[in-house]
Amino acid sequence: SPWKSRLQLWAEKTGLVKDSKESPAMEWGTRLEYVIRNKFAENHPELIVQGADRFTHRLYPFIVAHIDGSAIDELTQESAVLEIKTANAYSGDEWQASVPTYYLCQIQHYLAVTGWKKAYCAVLIGGQDYREFEILRDDEFIDKLIEEEVKFWKEVQEGTPPTAADVADSEILSLLTPVVEGKSVDLP
Repeated sequence: SPWKSRLQLWAEKTGLVKDSKESPAMEWGTRLEYVIRNKFAENHPELIVQGADRFTHRLYPFIVAHIDGSAIDELTQESAVLEIKTANAYSGDEWQASVPTYYLCQIQHYLAVTGWKKAYCAVLIGGQDYREFEILRDDEFIDKLIEEEVKFWKEVQEGTPPTAADVADSEILSLLTPVVEGKSVDLP
């Protein structure tokens, strides 16, 4: 995620810090999901479009997916993830050829958890530019992703912080590092 480092997520999951507050962009993205879902359904009369749902990975109960919706092919009865996004007008270039990488990872995560073969991503850019993308399941990527998720959850359970990634992690590092008066402490 470009908005949160691995250490920041670890700090939230271990309870060291509170979950970050919902931003206005997140709020409006959630409010517009219904509208975008309806536009997608309008464009795809061959699909039965349903609302948000929660799934749990069949092998790892700590791995969950909160999907924005699903699309069931009326002919084949195959289900697909429907991921809904909003983006500001300045990020339209990121959506030219495909879904941005950070969202592709999220969608592959959802495909891993649901076991489905395909996903759709519907995005509204700048409040007026609607686009759709079809994403196929990538099992090789999913295997690596699940491996990383299992490794991360082990770090959470053991209380072992991941390596700091950037300056944004300095606040969390200060919470993890004891203050020692008159001594120098080397940090990794």
